[in-house]
Amino acid sequence: MRYSLHITNNCNLRCTYCYEDNKIDRQRKQFVISFEEIDEKINEILAHGNCDELELLGGEIFLYMDKVSYLIEKYHNKFAIIITTNGTIRNAEIDELIAKYRLGIGVSLDDPQTISKQRIGIDFERVLANAKHWNTLTNVAITAVITPLNIRRIKETFDFYVLEQGFRTIHFGCVEEWLNDYYWEIYKKEVLRLIQATDLKILQQVTISPWKYHVPSHKKIIIEDGIEKMEIFDNNQIELCSYRKAIYACYVAYCEKLGKKPEPMIPEGVQVVTRGS
Repeated sequence: MRYSLHITNNCNLRCTYCYEDNKIDRQRKQFVISFEEIDEKINEILAHGNCDELELLGGEIFLYMDKVSYLIEKYHNKFAIIITTNGTIRNAEIDELIAKYRLGIGVSLDDPQTISKQRIGIDFERVLANAKHWNTLTNVAITAVITPLNIRRIKETFDFYVLEQGFRTIHFGCVEEWLNDYYWEIYKKEVLRLIQATDLKILQQVTISPWKYHVPSHKKIIIEDGIEKMEIFDNNQIELCSYRKAIYACYVAYCEKLGKKPEPMIPEGVQVVTRGS
C-alpha cells in the first residue's frame, strides 16, 4: 500500500491547477512538518504494517531539505521512498541524497508549449536540465498534468519527454474537477491516438501510467487543522468515478495494442466505494 506524506504546503511556483487548496497564498496558513511530527506520522504508518511505498509531497519539499534528509536517512530501509518535486531546486546535497539512496523521483513537467501558462514562475529549460541530470542517478518519472489547455497534446507531450529527451517513465495526471464528460471523451480519444501511433517496442519498454497497468485504488485524505497532511491509497478498494472509467478504457486499448488480456475493472476481492467513504 502507498502512503503520501506532505512535508509542506509552501511552494516557489504558483501553478494555475494546483490541487493544494491549503496553499499559504490562499489561506495564509503555512504548514511545514516538524521533526517530531515526521517521527509521529512515520510511526503511525509503520504501525499499520502495510506500507510498501512512501511518497513525499509539497508544496515544494526541497525548500526544506533538513526535513527531507532527516526522514530519508532515518527511514529509508522501512519502505521505498518517492519524491515529487517541481524540479526548480538542485544542489550537491540533493544530488548526493538521490544517488546514495536511489530514490524514485517524480518531476512535475507538462506540455512544453503550454507549461509557462500554467506553471507560473517556471524556468522550463532549467527544470528540464535538472530532471535529465537526476535521470543519470536514478529513474526519473515525468509527472504531467492534463488540463483543458493541453488535453489535445497528450501524444506530443509523450513524444517530447520520451522520444526526444529519453525519459523512460511518464505519468499523466488530471485535475478531475476541471474535466467534464466532454473532456473525458477528448481524453480517451487523445490517449488512443498516442497508443495507436507509438511503436510497439516503445510501449513495451516505457512505463506510461496510468494506462499501462490497472491498479485499483481509493485515496483517503487525512486532514488535520484544516490542512491536508497525509494520503492513503488502498488497493483493496476502487471508486468508479468518471476518471477511473476513462483510464480503464485507455488501459484496455493499451492491452489490445500489446496483445495482452486486460484485467477486469473490478478485480476479485476489490470493494467498490463512493467518494468520501
